[in-house]
Amino acid sequence: MSELDSAYKGALSLDLHPLVLASWAHHAITRIHPFEDGNGRVARCAQDMVLLQQHFVPATIRQADRPDYYGALEHADAGDYEPLVRLNLLRAEAVADRYVAAVRLQERRSGWARRIVSAAAEHEVEIRRARYQVWRRGMERIRFEFELASGQLERESPRPLVQVQTYDMLEFEGWSTLTEAGRVAKAWFFRLHFQRPQPPNLVYAFFFGRHWWGDDDPPEIRGKQLASLLVSERPSFDSSATERPEYHVLDESEQRVSLREILVLDGRIVRRRYDPVDDRNLFDFGIEAIDVVTQFLEEVLRNRLGLI
Repeated sequence: MSELDSAYKGALSLDLHPLVLASWAHHAITRIHPFEDGNGRVARCAQDMVLLQQHFVPATIRQADRPDYYGALEHADAGDYEPLVRLNLLRAEAVADRYVAAVRLQERRSGWARRIVSAAAEHEVEIRRARYQVWRRGMERIRFEFELASGQLERESPRPLVQVQTYDMLEFEGWSTLTEAGRVAKAWFFRLHFQRPQPPNLVYAFFFGRHWWGDDDPPEIRGKQLASLLVSERPSFDSSATERPEYHVLDESEQRVSLREILVLDGRIVRRRYDPVDDRNLFDFGIEAIDVVTQFLEEVLRNRLGLI
């Protein structure tokens, strides 16, 4: 470890890319293996410390990355650092995107989306890809706000209230199929598991679908093929249960929760909600993701679970 400290100080003068330097330090600690337990965690913490000192974002390794991570360490043992650097690059990019979402630079992202779409105006496929990227960012912003809000509730509450289970984002090909054909496989985006003192608990599944026009649709939406985020509900069940309750999409029969659909239109988030007083759908254009999330969570906790 003393030799590593000296080598690291010397490496600082070599003008290495921060990801290369951090990956090298990460592997060096795992190779030395100085502790009986926790060497991987210490190595990953040291890696993030190096990145932060070099004005970079951390490269958080997820549980899902473990197979690639262990394979990259084996390559590094043989002197090949490229897989580890590549993995850290991908994870650093993901963390950077989450930081951008956390500070909600809405206007900056909208301007970016408009520039992307304008630059791709001469090619139809490029235009569709640009639209997909705008849509994807909006949907990821919604999911990230749910993760932030759920984590805040967990920190503030003496017992768990809601947990988020995530699935893979719909890729460009699936998005194209959805907008053209109206359905796609593997459409789940995330689920919310709500806890209450007495069962049954509630589960809400957010999944991708295509927006189908209705009489209440405003002119900005009517006639367009738009992929949207829909929400369905079911009570939770014991693993030993012989019959599993089915999900049902929220419609006019469920008036205690107003959220029906989330769209992204020209970089703006659009929420469709049901108004039981006027018995019609209302569309909120340009609503902030945090407002969609907090209002939905409050309605479920108050009106469905009776916890507030």
